[in-house]
Amino acid sequence: RQTVMGSQIESYISREAGVDLSRVFDQYLRSIKVPVFEYRLTGTALEYRWANVVAGFDMPVKVRSAGGEFLLLRPSEQWQSVPQGMLTKEPIEADRNFYVTSQKMTTAP
Repeated sequence: RQTVMGSQIESYISREAGVDLSRVFDQYLRSIKVPVFEYRLTGTALEYRWANVVAGFDMPVKVRSAGGEFLLLRPSEQWQSVPQGMLTKEPIEADRNFYVTSQKMTTAP
């Protein structure tokens, strides 16, 4: 038997996943902030980003439109975009299996 530290468990999970999950652990274990998937439609693009997150948070998220289309996006704190036609109907929401909220932005920040 051996006592292990939380940091050892986090390192093990990241190593086994093959992905650095340190920011995900910071967000969900050491912060009370619930990530917000912000999006806006501008011209022919769907723009999106994370808000209300710890610095460097970049967890991928699956989003779905009212038209039923799914996309796996990789938001960061910076605005990114995909062609608007990839998701045809609003509202656009993060998959309910992700502990995040979705918010449509009406104007550019």
